[in-house]
Amino acid sequence: MVYIYTNKTPCVTRTNTSAVMSYNEFKLLILVLMVCRTTSCDENNAVSEDSQNVTKVIQRLLQKTTNKLFRPYASGKAPVIVKTDIKLMSIGTFREADMQYTVEMYFRQSWKDPRLRYDDSDVPSITLNGDLSDSFWQPDTIFENEVEGKVHTLLAKNKFYRIHRDGLILTSTRLTLTCSCSMDFRKFPMDEQECGIYLVSYGYTTQDIVYEWQTKHETWSNEQDIPQFLLKNISRINITRRYSTGDYSALGIKMRFTRRLGHYFTKVYIPAILIVMLSWLSFYVDRRSAPARVSLGITTVLTMTTLLIGIGQGSLPVVAYVKALDWYLFVSYFMVFAAFAEYAVINYRDGIYRRSKTEKRLEENGSTVSHKDTESIDNSTGYSNGAPKDAFDFIQESTPKKYEVTSKKKFDIVNWFTQKFLTPPEVIDAWAKILFPLTYVIFNFLYWMYYLVIIE
Repeated sequence: MVYIYTNKTPCVTRTNTSAVMSYNEFKLLILVLMVCRTTSCDENNAVSEDSQNVTKVIQRLLQKTTNKLFRPYASGKAPVIVKTDIKLMSIGTFREADMQYTVEMYFRQSWKDPRLRYDDSDVPSITLNGDLSDSFWQPDTIFENEVEGKVHTLLAKNKFYRIHRDGLILTSTRLTLTCSCSMDFRKFPMDEQECGIYLVSYGYTTQDIVYEWQTKHETWSNEQDIPQFLLKNISRINITRRYSTGDYSALGIKMRFTRRLGHYFTKVYIPAILIVMLSWLSFYVDRRSAPARVSLGITTVLTMTTLLIGIGQGSLPVVAYVKALDWYLFVSYFMVFAAFAEYAVINYRDGIYRRSKTEKRLEENGSTVSHKDTESIDNSTGYSNGAPKDAFDFIQESTPKKYEVTSKKKFDIVNWFTQKFLTPPEVIDAWAKILFPLTYVIFNFLYWMYYLVIIE
């Protein structure tokens, strides 16, 4: 067995030493070896030449590292036009208590730097990793409303710096930012929040850098749902920030979010409605069943208190105004408390009503004594010294002191008003069965009409 090697062994020919090769076979072998060697050399030479070209270009560019200290066109009056593109990959959790939200994105910038042109080379572009890109000048872009942020570095630093032959520079970085957002919770949970991402140069004024948006690029195309909100619209704006140190070019992304109501319907609104309806059951319980009505009233009041003090609002900041959800819970709490207080009124009125009927009956008995009452008096010990007592005197003696009708009590204003306008307890319960549900239905209609239709 004979092995014939070429450069990097591109070809291997196996022959049998016991066989005698003919002249034609030998020529064919030589031809194959020559072709293989020539092809291998051409490929190696091409790769080597490309590598040498890229290396030469990079070395030549790195020799200009002092250029990073000055922006392009530093000697002229024209500013650097930085075209910017932001591609939002995901919008994370909103933290209303801190008025912050998280966003993941690709942040791209491009500009012209004539100092990095290499027209004499055939290499169309050179892409450098994130570490080597720090050797060249880049805009000092910052995010104004950033609270904290990071560049992803899993496996490799998620950043590149691409230099084109004509001096066009493109940078791209994968970022995760936590941004502040001023939120208004007056309509919570029917609220809409407008949050943004704003970028500006930290040190260069409009005389040095002007930011522009890249055209025909979608900022958000992800189908992923945001758990708490629905992204209603998104827009890009060009603005100028005016500070004491000068005017600065800036860009912004405005996002308008509408809160999803499903969570609050199931956790707050529906339980509140059911608790209010449960409090109405006390109107159908006999007013003389005090333990049943009192226990039902206390249970509904305490349950409504639990909803009022925080369920569904624990993630919200402490604010100086009343939110829409607070108004709903306040009215619901008042309805439950009023249903409980209604029994106290019923119980008080029931006592007055029965006492009034007793006093009225005694007054009638005091002025006219029936024949039956006279017979009962005669059969009793109604004689003194052999002479029968007067029937009216007997009734006065046998009547308890608390039921005596005096002139002072007849003219008592409170008792007069109570007796004049006294409503039987069963009538109050009957009216409560109608007025309480009707009032709550009207309130719900006005509440949802105002926050979902009128205020929009």
